[in-house]
Amino acid sequence: HGTHVTGIIAAGDAGVAPDAEIYVVRVFDNQGRFFGSDVTAAAEICREADARIINMSFGGPRSLSTENNTFNILADEGIISIGAAGNDGNTEFSYPASYPAVISVAAVDSNMNLASFSQRNSKVDVAGPGVQIPSLGIDNGLTLLSGTSQAAPHVAGVVALMMSFNASVPSDSILTALQDTANNPEIQKGRTDSFGHGIVDAFDAVTLLSTQFTQLSGGKSDPPSAAGHIWPKSAPLLVIVSAIAAFML
Repeated sequence: HGTHVTGIIAAGDAGVAPDAEIYVVRVFDNQGRFFGSDVTAAAEICREADARIINMSFGGPRSLSTENNTFNILADEGIISIGAAGNDGNTEFSYPASYPAVISVAAVDSNMNLASFSQRNSKVDVAGPGVQIPSLGIDNGLTLLSGTSQAAPHVAGVVALMMSFNASVPSDSILTALQDTANNPEIQKGRTDSFGHGIVDAFDAVTLLSTQFTQLSGGKSDPPSAAGHIWPKSAPLLVIVSAIAAFML
């Protein structure tokens, strides 16, 4: 699972942010279980390592004040946390994705339809590809997996590209650009419980961010060209916590 998530973000030329460096922190035990204390401990490790982005491709039904407080602190320090909205296909909240300081990511298929398993609720912020996603498997093989666990690292990779364009960009500007350029099939503007603000658009998000910083810097920054790929100018470090991922610059 962690290998597949990692591959979505940074596998060769196929990853969303292929220049990202990967660092691993484990959350799950050998039986596939985890507790709130494991999540907060992993998040603290990411913080101590100067992470800029944390991706969490896991979740559970319990909301814990200690977890919530931890992600609030991380957000106040400019660290962007991203979580999988959940795979039960209902309107229940899944945590840590549903904490206010975490970006909750729903899953869509290749036709931009919401995946049948994707959670639909008021905490969903954006959506990303999450159905039959090819990525790394065991022994360097290719594996197809589906889930909001696959959607979240797509969004984390896009945020990494945005940060790599300008390492000093405030997290609030990144989140605004991410949401303002997302495409929601259900509504032209605003958000819905299925897609949040919409399906993330890497090119438009980075382009909008570059335009904003061109204005702020008096025209010194050039927006990325539509003729080429948008690769990071400096590689962020991505931390995968068995399902958590964090970037550092």
